[in-house]
Amino acid sequence: MIVLKIFTLVFNGLMALWMICLDCKEKDAAVSVGMKMLILGFVLTMVYIIFN
Repeated sequence: MIVLKIFTLVFNGLMALWMICLDCKEKDAAVSVGMKMLILGFVLTMVYIIFN
């Protein structure tokens, strides 16, 4: 179970970093807001996994 938690944390961290990189290049405001919501989702998932 701990291996699954570690894998999920690493995966969500990498996905959040990737979304941050994509968001920096995005010019459209609506797409940028969507990217920020995805980043928030990945980070909140990481926080939930850490505290449980």
